[in-house]
Amino acid sequence: MGTITLWGIGNPLFGDDGVGPFIAKELHKKRALHPITAIDCETIPENYIAPLKRNLPNLLLIVDAADMNLPPGSVRRIPLHMVENVSFSTHGLPLGMLLEDIAQKITIIYIGIQPFSQNLGESLSQKVKDAAEKLILILEKQHFEKIPLLYQENLSPK
Repeated sequence: MGTITLWGIGNPLFGDDGVGPFIAKELHKKRALHPITAIDCETIPENYIAPLKRNLPNLLLIVDAADMNLPPGSVRRIPLHMVENVSFSTHGLPLGMLLEDIAQKITIIYIGIQPFSQNLGESLSQKVKDAAEKLILILEKQHFEKIPLLYQENLSPK
């Protein structure tokens, strides 16, 4: 697969919005066990664009809380062109715009986790924490195809 960088995006002060940083920190602790360079971007992924461009990985994984109208703890791969259609809680710049030129050079996989609560001062809900721990195992094994695509629900016949 080559080099892999993971950005964990979100605000840990707002409950489940901190799931991206949680995953980045957990992967960083276990970095000797997998090939992923995990970065906790919190709410400012734009600050990590220049270092990313200097050391382009083969694959950029982005993990973030995303309101996908699914049950809490649901995990989905979201195509980058659809990221603007998913509700995010805390970031300023649209990720699609931020990563537009990089997406021409490397593979980017955006992974959304449906939050339960994003209230100030809360920790991760149990459902989101359980989903994060399962996702960490998938990421460590590089079984990205095991993460369902978001559009599978949205395009299925009713």
